[in-house]
Amino acid sequence: HLAWHPMRLLGGVLDIETLAAGKVSLTRLPELPPAPESSGSGLPAMRAILGNLSVDELALGAPVLGTPVTLSITGNARLVDPAEGLALAFAVERRDSPGAVKGTARYVPGTEQLDIDVAAGEPAGGVVARLIGLPGLPAVAASVKGSGTLDDWQGKLVLDAGDMLDLGGTAAIRAVEGGSRRVMLDLAGTVAGLAPENVRPALDGRSEMIGSAVIDPAGRIAIEGLNLKTAGVGLAL
Repeated sequence: HLAWHPMRLLGGVLDIETLAAGKVSLTRLPELPPAPESSGSGLPAMRAILGNLSVDELALGAPVLGTPVTLSITGNARLVDPAEGLALAFAVERRDSPGAVKGTARYVPGTEQLDIDVAAGEPAGGVVARLIGLPGLPAVAASVKGSGTLDDWQGKLVLDAGDMLDLGGTAAIRAVEGGSRRVMLDLAGTVAGLAPENVRPALDGRSEMIGSAVIDPAGRIAIEGLNLKTAGVGLAL
């Protein structure tokens, strides 16, 4: 079902009120042609409104994610006024077993305000553990939440996979001289379950990682430092 306002295309706005489907099946990933080279025409990007996206059942074949999965999807998005920026909300839930990813995000170019709130969780044997290759496919819970401008942004990160992996901490972005930005991570938790058995004794107990890097206006990244401390190892770069 598609309900939209085609006349708004004349004003450069793709306005979709509702885009809904009962069932969609994808047995494998499509083979896409190479992306065309930019024409350099300088045409403005299309502004868009998606009031309501709803797919009751999205059936993915094993070649897509490594195992058959049935999902439902809901969401909305808005990118119209540059002063308002991009705003979106989404929820992806499994229908064949417990598990979900839900979140909101908003970015305003004028003020460079960035707000993120995303959380995901799956029981043992889930898709997330399979995709990142966690041995034993444990239950996984993860979240990212942060707010602020790109000159003063603060966020919290959590990744919990039981005995295999349990990390949490903060991420931050700060303005520095010359228009560059410093990205900082401060994480702590248990990571021994990810290591080979002959290395695990050195990583038993609580591990701490602190690092920072500077990104200049041209996008070049310079790592300032990385410190790793565990029960049996200390590393500083």
